[in-house]
Amino acid sequence: MDLNARISRVYGADDQEGIGRIRHSIEPTVSYSYIPHVDQSAIPQFDALDTVSSQNLATVALINRLTVHYKEPKNTQAFATKDTTADVATGQTVTSPAALNSATAFTTYDIAVFRLSQSYDLNVMRDETSTSHTQSDVLGELFLRTPKLFSATANASYNPFDHSLSSHTLGAGLAGAVVSVNVSETYTRATPPTQYLIGGMGLNLGNWNLTGSGSRDMENKKTSQESYSLHYAAQCWGINITYSAVPGDYRTS
Repeated sequence: MDLNARISRVYGADDQEGIGRIRHSIEPTVSYSYIPHVDQSAIPQFDALDTVSSQNLATVALINRLTVHYKEPKNTQAFATKDTTADVATGQTVTSPAALNSATAFTTYDIAVFRLSQSYDLNVMRDETSTSHTQSDVLGELFLRTPKLFSATANASYNPFDHSLSSHTLGAGLAGAVVSVNVSETYTRATPPTQYLIGGMGLNLGNWNLTGSGSRDMENKKTSQESYSLHYAAQCWGINITYSAVPGDYRTS
């Protein structure tokens, strides 16, 4: 169950091309999630995903959002465009049902979204014998996107009890018609702490497509995984060569 409001203001004006009007909106949100306790002793447990934990959670959030109108230049090849917005939970673009049928029409999308949230466990709050914290970490999530090529995401969890970051993730990507590159870094303060650097690339040369990805364990200073793929596609046939490697296991197909 969600309860939200929106306060917004529009700046600027629509031009013949490029970014036009920009809307800044502030969206306070309160959500409630409840899952009752169910006896699952008769259900086979293969892994942690097979267990559904009870939940009685209230979450408060504040979202700052910048939404723009964007029009392709007149010499851009015509194509169908759609209204899009960003999902702050995943950082991905979500397409709305309303479709526009001309390259000269405006596309509406979120250029920046910042979400700050914290959850409260109502079960712990009512249990006077519990030693767990009522409040969760404070979660900050940021999504940025330009009209073309570039996007970036960042999120971090802050522990208000010991005044330190519990985890963070940073990511950025460039996506063109021929070359695409993405890189991200994740860190979790645990025992022991973990930190990974993850990267990927793609090269599209017509019928030929080359992709590669890899991750490196920064704490132990070693590559944990890498894979490469070369694909050729013709009208009715294709060839795909893949190489992957993890410590102790190397495969080619």
